[in-house]
Amino acid sequence: MSSVAAARDRAGRAPRAALLDRLAALAPRLLVVAIVLWVAVLFAASFFKYETYGQGYDQVDFEQAIWNTVQGRPMEDSRFNFTWSVFGMDWMPMLLLFVPAYALLPSAHTLFFLQILGASLGAIPVYWLARDRLGSKLAGLGLGVAYLLYPVVLHGVLNPFQVRLFSVSLLLFAFYYFERGNWKLFYACVLLAMLARTDVAFVVAMFGVYALLTRRGWPWAAGPLALGAVYFVLSTAIAQSFAYPGAFEPPAGPVDDPMQCWPCGINPQLAYYAHLGSSAPEIVGYIVTHPFEVARLVFTPEKMWYVASLLIPLGLLPVLSARPLVLGLPVLALNLLSDRSAQYDYEHHYSLLLVPGLMAAAVYGAGNLSGWLARRGNTVKAALWVAMGLVVWGLAMQVPFKNPAVRAFLYPEPAERVAAANRLVAMVLPEAKVAASSKLAPHLLPRRYIYNFPPAPYSPYNLGPRQREDYVELDYVLVDSAASALDVPGNALGGQSALDVLTGLPEWKLVNEEAGLALYRREP
Repeated sequence: MSSVAAARDRAGRAPRAALLDRLAALAPRLLVVAIVLWVAVLFAASFFKYETYGQGYDQVDFEQAIWNTVQGRPMEDSRFNFTWSVFGMDWMPMLLLFVPAYALLPSAHTLFFLQILGASLGAIPVYWLARDRLGSKLAGLGLGVAYLLYPVVLHGVLNPFQVRLFSVSLLLFAFYYFERGNWKLFYACVLLAMLARTDVAFVVAMFGVYALLTRRGWPWAAGPLALGAVYFVLSTAIAQSFAYPGAFEPPAGPVDDPMQCWPCGINPQLAYYAHLGSSAPEIVGYIVTHPFEVARLVFTPEKMWYVASLLIPLGLLPVLSARPLVLGLPVLALNLLSDRSAQYDYEHHYSLLLVPGLMAAAVYGAGNLSGWLARRGNTVKAALWVAMGLVVWGLAMQVPFKNPAVRAFLYPEPAERVAAANRLVAMVLPEAKVAASSKLAPHLLPRRYIYNFPPAPYSPYNLGPRQREDYVELDYVLVDSAASALDVPGNALGGQSALDVLTGLPEWKLVNEEAGLALYRREP
């Protein structure tokens, strides 16, 4: 290249370099703008999804417990026959932190907004981590945006309220502080994160394993390992203490379908693995002594696609620096060992605790890839290309991974069904005991007594052949004839669908029926 051509090339680069410098200086502000826009768009989608009856029954568990606390009944939940409290389902005292906001603005949308805002803050430690690892603020911005585009996060924030989402952000902050050696902030973050759910303790314990893999020695490893293990044991014992006496008595005979007697005489969380054993030692023993059966359970096409669906939206970058992935290994194992499809589906909340390890590995993988691409020593430029490429890839992945915000607006319930549902919901008296189909139930809140329809094995209300002295008598049933739960064989009552049983009982009268929705009232 001649000296003239070289001079022209340098002159052409100068404006581009100046522009990149200005953008780099603005990167923190641009991240804030991205977070604000993300929160605004997703809250609008969340609001629309809820108002068009797109949310499921899980919303009831959390919102009812919070509302009951405001009413002076701490964490009361009516859904289960083995506990009176949502803490009997799992120990999650973080719910108490949302009581003041809900008391001030008692609405499902209050919880949804807090959920979306809390999840959005996870972009900040991802930005910090990528900025430091890749040596570029703009690359950090790209990875922060990639987190906001990650399908597991997007689906998580548009599903029913879920405290695990707050632990995702806290664990990402914890990872950053762990890498910086800031023990005070690390322990503050993980202690707060563990208040969300018992299984967060697994991730905390795996920070100790990560310390060993990165050769930091036992002083770095012992603390997280001990904290995670101790908290898991204590929180499990606390949750068990909220069970009714005799609630976990074993079933009378053999169990062919564990969900038909859930929790089948054992801890509700372990009941999901009743196909492996009836206690933690039995489950572990089965895994150790039946490796081929376990392999057949785990290595199925559906579960292997699930693993791929966690990696593909991140451009497979996590595999280029796999050590941070160890944080999610226990949670991944729990999902793969389950025979419930929701646990190996990226759209459900069971995958949320995999996000911290996946995002950390993606950042470090991006650093490794940019280093490999930096042929001329311009590592910062290579890092920027990798980060921007990941953002473009993340945008493209919104189509195959079914962006939930777009789907909320494109595929709502028809207007006539929404209007009919609103009219039927308004007919149910506030103090009545009511069972309802999944997407109708959240709109019957706030109320003290609400249950799912069709009844599950744990539903504490009488209906047809399901009769117990300690079960409640319902006043209303609000049912969607198109609800998928009605067709699940395990929800049948005496060989009939629950809806057929209901309509065949003389004491139950049809109040009104519109657009495939029906309200029934029990007359003594």
